[in-house]
Amino acid sequence: AVVSTQSTGRVVENTFNECLGRSREDYMIFAGDWNTVLNNNIDKEGGNSCHSNAARQAYLNQIIADFGFSDIYRLNHGDKRTYTHFNKQHKTRTRLDFFLVEDNLVNFPVCQSNITHGFNSDHSYITLTIKGSVIERGRGYWKFNNSLLEHDQFTSEVRKIITSTVDDRFDSYSGLWDVIKFKIKDAA
Repeated sequence: AVVSTQSTGRVVENTFNECLGRSREDYMIFAGDWNTVLNNNIDKEGGNSCHSNAARQAYLNQIIADFGFSDIYRLNHGDKRTYTHFNKQHKTRTRLDFFLVEDNLVNFPVCQSNITHGFNSDHSYITLTIKGSVIERGRGYWKFNNSLLEHDQFTSEVRKIITSTVDDRFDSYSGLWDVIKFKIKDAA
């Protein structure tokens, strides 16, 4: 899940509530310009000692504690002071942009986050690399064999696949369609 955090706190809270309230078997990653830091001591330099968006900061830290998320950059880099936002007028440097990664993902073979200076922007780029399990590759391009549709057993199986898959919850029709195609390919 990607959260657009340039909006009001209520939108961020609603997005979190919607995403975290789902029953699911997938992993969650939240990313964005959060307009706050998680830790005033190591994510901020210059200006006031506390970040001005204290309510968002407290909310995010509560989400991290309650739902098992981690700031993957901090896990990878410890207390290293690297910033993603620079304000020349106020002479501040802050790490406003970061990933919140579900704790189940941080143990993947490669799960790391880095910061790269942005071009023509007051924000730097953040990257996330995750290496999951290796996906078995077949012989290449797959084309459906239409003659399978002449077999009652196969068409019955396809109907069951479609019915059972439609009952699952999907964020988009394209996601639903991709899963149906994958299952039909597997059955063929």
